[in-house]
Amino acid sequence: MTDILRVAIVGAGPAGFYTADQLVREKGTGVHVELIDRLPTPYGLVRAGVAPDHQHIKAVTRVFDKIAASPSICFHGGVTIGDDIDHTTLAARHHAVVYATGAPVPRPLGIPGEGLPGFHTAADVVPWYNGHPEHSDRHLDVSGERVVIVGNGNVALDITRILASRIDALRRTDIADHAVNVLSASGVFGDRRGR
Repeated sequence: MTDILRVAIVGAGPAGFYTADQLVREKGTGVHVELIDRLPTPYGLVRAGVAPDHQHIKAVTRVFDKIAASPSICFHGGVTIGDDIDHTTLAARHHAVVYATGAPVPRPLGIPGEGLPGFHTAADVVPWYNGHPEHSDRHLDVSGERVVIVGNGNVALDITRILASRIDALRRTDIADHAVNVLSASGVFGDRRGR
């Protein structure tokens, strides 16, 4: 290895970008950062986790674009750790490996009815309505007329707001087409379908 600090950051979402930015700020040209993500595009949850009606929050990608423009940072998309490259190889090629990823699977609540039709976790719903490539072909059963949301955090509120919106308002956001089409046929929206 050379005198340049080589760092691999697995996960090109906000945590990955902010870590890369801090490294470049502190080390300048004395660092080379490789941002690695299993998706072909960067931004992680900003792209696939922020509610489609919150465009002002998604504007942070402009900051990430400036960070990525540094000659000390490069992005490798479509790379799955464990399949395309393993941790041992990453560690051998870099001085440090930082894992800046979220939980890849939902955590069960252990409540009765969890496996019944129509039960969906936020980890299924949010990437589905945001058009995440690994969730866009999933079928979510939203045929009922009522929804119960367990939780009171930001994600629960985002899902509630989406389900309480008029369909015509959702069509003006960047919600995935497949999601708005399924939701528009759902009994959940009742007379709020709009056009």
